[in-house]
Amino acid sequence: MKTIFGLAYLAVLVGAAAGCSSGDGADASGGDPRDRVTPYTVECTQTLCEHEQKSCRDAQDARCDECFNLCLNPYAPAGCAGTCDSICGGDCGECASDSSKCAEATVRFAPPPRNDELYAEALSFERQCHPEVAAPEEHADFIARSDRHEYLDVLKCFEANACVTTDCVGMLEPTPVGQAMCDRQRECKNPCTVSEGRDLEAAIVDHNAPMLRPALVSELRRCAAEPECTVATSCWNALKPAVGLGTYPMSP
Repeated sequence: MKTIFGLAYLAVLVGAAAGCSSGDGADASGGDPRDRVTPYTVECTQTLCEHEQKSCRDAQDARCDECFNLCLNPYAPAGCAGTCDSICGGDCGECASDSSKCAEATVRFAPPPRNDELYAEALSFERQCHPEVAAPEEHADFIARSDRHEYLDVLKCFEANACVTTDCVGMLEPTPVGQAMCDRQRECKNPCTVSEGRDLEAAIVDHNAPMLRPALVSELRRCAAEPECTVATSCWNALKPAVGLGTYPMSP
């Protein structure tokens, strides 16, 4: 299922939401069944200790191969092979690194279940207000999996006003979860794309966060707070499809 969008298209969705809103709202935990999101899971595929041991073995193998290659030289000293045997027999069993922390992690995040009522309305919205879009079903599917159930009323309001947001009332406040994510990625030496002096991914996520399922926003906040960079970057990559910046599934 493709859910990757350009900034221009996402701006259209932001405009629709900024124009009008209604509904009683789901709680922050995603309590409304229409807003369900399964939390991402983290699998540590290599600890820091295992990474250190592997690096040690790789370096040892490289030295060993180099030594035996030198012994092939006709001018190599007597006992060259024996010297190589001692080089190749080093111990990589001990490690100083923390065995409880990850050097590499796999984060898995399942696409949220589709809200079929929201999907039908989003498809109607696409066809009425954006007939130029080549794949309206994909855009509607994205909305129906990522956006909160109240967004149904936003789309209805938008359609009822000839696709002009100024005829709707209300304003959804921006949520700085995207900037928190990019700030964490910058700390982890994996900075977001900078455009006109600000993080582009943060701008997209923050403008759309008010429409996202509350539980999805919670997952983004959880990811931005991950203490280990390897997990923080992996969960960001796994969550990107849910905010229109990637494609499901994001798995290794």
